[in-house]
Amino acid sequence: MEQAEEQEIAQKIKDGEYFKDARGWYTALYISQVSERSAFLLFAVLAGLVFLIGTLSLMDLMPINERERLIMRNDRMDGTISSVHRLKKPGAPLNIALKKFFVTNYVFMRESYRFQDYPTHSAFVKEHSDPTTYAKYLADHGTENPRSYATLLGRVGERQVTITGVKIDTKTEPATAIVNFNTDFKKVKGGTQTAWTATLSFYYTKVSVNEVVDQATGNPKLEIVDPAFNVVSYSVVQGR
Repeated sequence: MEQAEEQEIAQKIKDGEYFKDARGWYTALYISQVSERSAFLLFAVLAGLVFLIGTLSLMDLMPINERERLIMRNDRMDGTISSVHRLKKPGAPLNIALKKFFVTNYVFMRESYRFQDYPTHSAFVKEHSDPTTYAKYLADHGTENPRSYATLLGRVGERQVTITGVKIDTKTEPATAIVNFNTDFKKVKGGTQTAWTATLSFYYTKVSVNEVVDQATGNPKLEIVDPAFNVVSYSVVQGR
């Protein structure tokens, strides 16, 4: 039996099969384990990265709060595009931002002119002016005044307004604001850029958010009372 095995081994050595089997055994025992461990280590690192990214993504989503829906009316959906812009930085006082928003837009809509925007701007000025201030606006900027921008510029010309500074003093009664702005005429000859200063007095009622009970469902809900902004005097002079 031993002689037969010796002859078999001798034959394998002679054929080279013995060395081939020896190399295979050595590779399986010592080399393959290193490459397999490297592959397992690579998979473990990738799995760790996926877990880390997933955890960070989940933390970024938290806390999950229900957002109130914003409903915007649009009577001409086929011809207009609505856009929403941030009114203030996160954490900034809301009412201070609203005062600046109303003051800035009031001066912009009162002093700028473009035929397409004139009806909307006029409606805004009327909505936020007392009768005396609005009457002065109509006398200066109305279409019945032959020297108004609406009459002189007509359907073609434009008076562009760029607000450069806003200062609001709420310690006075009513509150006052000083607004610096530049004007420039477009699409007409002889247009020049001019600096102006507008001074206005206004009353402002703060926006309030109250929790009330829904009479239909009995569940609590938030009720938002819109702010009120009303200009009671307005004057503008050229220069700073």
